[in-house]
Amino acid sequence: MSIKERRKKAASIHTDSEREEKRGSFGYSDSFLFKFMFRYMTPYRAELILVSFIMLLFAMTTAVGPIVLMAAINRFTGDSTAGLFGIDFIDNPVEDLIAFIQTTFSLSTVWAEATILSIIYLVVQFLVFILNKKQINMIGSVGLRAELAMRLDMFRQLQELDLSYHDKNEVGRIMSRLTSDLTAIREMLGGQVILNIANLITVVIVMVVIYSIDPVLSLVPTIFIPIVFAIGVISRRYTRERRKETRRTNSIMMANIGESIAGIKVTKGHNREGQNIEFFRGLNEANRKATIHADDMNAIFFPILLATSFLGIAFIVLVGGIRLLDGLLTIGVLVAFLNYNIILFRPVILLGQFYQQLQDALTGAERVYALLDTKTKVPMNRDYPDLPPIEGEVLFEKIKFEYVPGTPVYQQFSLMVPAGHVVAFVGKTGAGKSTIINILSRMYEFQEGVLKIDGRDITNYSLQSYRRQIAAVPQDFFLLSASIRENLRLGDPQASEEDMFKALEAVGLEEYVRSMENGLDTPLQERGGRLSVGQRQLIVFAAVLLANPRILILDEATSSIDVFSELKIQKAIKLLLADRTAFIIAHRLSTIRAADTIVVIDEGDIVEQGTHDELIQLQGHYHELVKNQIQLAEVT
Repeated sequence: MSIKERRKKAASIHTDSEREEKRGSFGYSDSFLFKFMFRYMTPYRAELILVSFIMLLFAMTTAVGPIVLMAAINRFTGDSTAGLFGIDFIDNPVEDLIAFIQTTFSLSTVWAEATILSIIYLVVQFLVFILNKKQINMIGSVGLRAELAMRLDMFRQLQELDLSYHDKNEVGRIMSRLTSDLTAIREMLGGQVILNIANLITVVIVMVVIYSIDPVLSLVPTIFIPIVFAIGVISRRYTRERRKETRRTNSIMMANIGESIAGIKVTKGHNREGQNIEFFRGLNEANRKATIHADDMNAIFFPILLATSFLGIAFIVLVGGIRLLDGLLTIGVLVAFLNYNIILFRPVILLGQFYQQLQDALTGAERVYALLDTKTKVPMNRDYPDLPPIEGEVLFEKIKFEYVPGTPVYQQFSLMVPAGHVVAFVGKTGAGKSTIINILSRMYEFQEGVLKIDGRDITNYSLQSYRRQIAAVPQDFFLLSASIRENLRLGDPQASEEDMFKALEAVGLEEYVRSMENGLDTPLQERGGRLSVGQRQLIVFAAVLLANPRILILDEATSSIDVFSELKIQKAIKLLLADRTAFIIAHRLSTIRAADTIVVIDEGDIVEQGTHDELIQLQGHYHELVKNQIQLAEVT
């Protein structure tokens, strides 16, 4: 099995995404996930306390509205001749105000009371609106800040994780967690949880009020509310797994979208538009079916909740009508109970809907925490001492490395490279050349052995201090969608404009950059799309010159470029290799011959090692590679 096949096999064993089996979970309990989510709310205790106070005021104000209606109806029907509300400290000032209105506007007592009660009712409803708006805005703001903190932690984690994680998890899956999963969590934290607590407080206060008005009629909502809660609990049992499947299929679809956009040139070049559309159609259809399957439960339970609410109204009319005919309550009380029934059942029904949002949030929290819970195999070691300035001597000592456990790529790889030497790795595709330089640049962690720089075990020092003294130029070099200046600052954030132009001059790109409309501030398209392949590579080389690393890792590009760019690149490579230790995956014979040591790798083993002339004399693997390359050059 070649190294690439082993990496492909490893990439199929996802760290956290594959733990998310179909209709399964990551294994975290609901209580644990609740603690995880609410941990991001704790920095905002002061705001939450204030919101709690506003919720209490909202619940109390909501309970006042039907009382005002009850008082008005009782007065106009003649069922009440006492004070408006039966509370002296409220009735006394209100009666004084009624007398003032009668005298001022020459109104009858009935119209004066109607005016006062209308004003009181409007004021109460206005307060309900203001308090509701305030609590929604405040908790929404807290939810957004919690989402921001969570997304920042996720992004920080993605920067920390080594390449083995990114190899095994598609960009679309990761994007799905940073967007839709976090949105589900925010919608719960930033609204649904607190609003349902407010609704619960409202239910408790209203229940106290209606029991004080008519204990017998209060039994009707007392019986129906537990039924609604029970329906919500039952729905939870059936919706959780369905919501998980919706999230899973959505993340797969997002992964396909990301892959399709990233590989659009390949798609067009191979006329794969039709196949891609059909494949995406299948993924889209799977997500649609999963979503419909999940929404089916809502379509069943929500009408049941509404029917239960209407049934409650019917029983209040029935029981209240009987008691009204028996003279045990007034019309005002019956109307007030009908209003209280709406107030009671609205939050209870919303609580039933909340279960669906809760399942979405818990599913999202599982997937988010799975990412945050993943341990990097190459720790940053920030609390370790910094690596002192190095000369560049490198020692691989009995390195064992495997992408897939039990399938080693290297068993006991050993290689000594003196400081300032240039080593060229050659071999067939999939022989393991890229793997060894990825180990050197600490993109992957080896399982056994020691990697020493200037005699120091590199794992005993902070990773950042090590990477500050090395530079890696991969074959698929990457440029930011930013200005040329920002891309050059990848090499040295403190580089002056003069330093940048010197580096560009060294790689033969100064005149071209100066001729551009905005010079160094010229924005580049995604992955440097405004530049040719050769120009992009020269920009990367200039950044490396600014970094001035003691160890250079170069995976020589195989892309076909014009002869003028090729000449510039060869000159730039020669400049880069001067006075530093360099490891090159070489494809050009000219680069290979210039190396101090050539290491021939085959199936994870060093099969030959020496200079160009020495290896040619051996008539072995290297001789065969050179002969094939010369024959290829003659053919082309």
